[in-house]
Amino acid sequence: MKYSILVPVYNMEKYLPQCIESVLAQQVTDFELILTNDGSTDGSPEICRRYAEKDARIIYQSKENEGLLLTRRYALKAARGEYVLFLDSDDFWEPNLLKEVDKAIEETHADLVLFRYKRIRDSGELVRAETGVFPDRTLFSAQVKEKFMQTFVSSILLNSIWSKAAKRSIIDIDADYSRFQDKKGEDLLQSMALLRNASSIYYLDTPLYNYRLSASGRGRNFKWKYCLDYEAVRAYVLEQLKLMRVSEKTLHCFFVAYMDYLLSFSRSITAISRDYPEYRQHMEEIKAFPTYRLAQPQIRSGELREFSRFSHFCIHHGLTWLLYARCKVSKITRKLLGHS
Repeated sequence: MKYSILVPVYNMEKYLPQCIESVLAQQVTDFELILTNDGSTDGSPEICRRYAEKDARIIYQSKENEGLLLTRRYALKAARGEYVLFLDSDDFWEPNLLKEVDKAIEETHADLVLFRYKRIRDSGELVRAETGVFPDRTLFSAQVKEKFMQTFVSSILLNSIWSKAAKRSIIDIDADYSRFQDKKGEDLLQSMALLRNASSIYYLDTPLYNYRLSASGRGRNFKWKYCLDYEAVRAYVLEQLKLMRVSEKTLHCFFVAYMDYLLSFSRSITAISRDYPEYRQHMEEIKAFPTYRLAQPQIRSGELREFSRFSHFCIHHGLTWLLYARCKVSKITRKLLGHS
């Protein structure tokens, strides 16, 4: 069997039929579709069972609720395909996804194939096709994988596990990720083993996956836990990069991206802080993050984006009150202008 397609399912009865039908509509038919119910309480299990009864390629399995990360790991143990793809149950594929991936694999025999995605609204309306990162059909051999890694650690556009088709032999199927069970960033965690083990990586500059934006959105539902999760996941990524013996340039790219993105949380932290003392405490906690302390001497402020650069300046010159004030003023201004 050529492909295993893994779909974790949790209370997605509204979107699940479209998700499944997008796989069944593929022109390449040599696949198994594994639907893994993660303790759903809506009609999702019945939808899965109904499809499994109609098509022998569809495998339905059910387990207690453990979250997205561990459900994906559970499904991996059942996969039999030479290559594995992931699809979230509220998303769907373009009709030519498997055809394009299959063509790439036949031409290059790459261990890992990446493709672009589109962001869509709840209704399915297109928001935008995500920006490309490399020229179309770029092949990274083992000799030039370092170039890929520098871009990978610098951009969040390559993090998602569902924008990759991975040879099953490069997946750390038996690895224990339970300590990250409730952490945001599970895609990045699982991508590291793929990159470490892949001898060749192929990039398709074609949007083949439709990613449905959450109605709540992280920006509207920010929690301090997101910062803690960010630190835990990036600490793991740094550990993996060191095991891969990447160059100092790649590590530098990682530290700049780490700092840039973490400091961008400053605005959201303002919204969840009851007052300035609580905000200042959060900023002090960020400064104490182990990865932050490693990154701090490695970067120059000019390497950061404008707002992160301002945040960095304020935090390290005892001007946290100024950062807090700017964030508050920015929020008020946006409300007055009618922005969300």
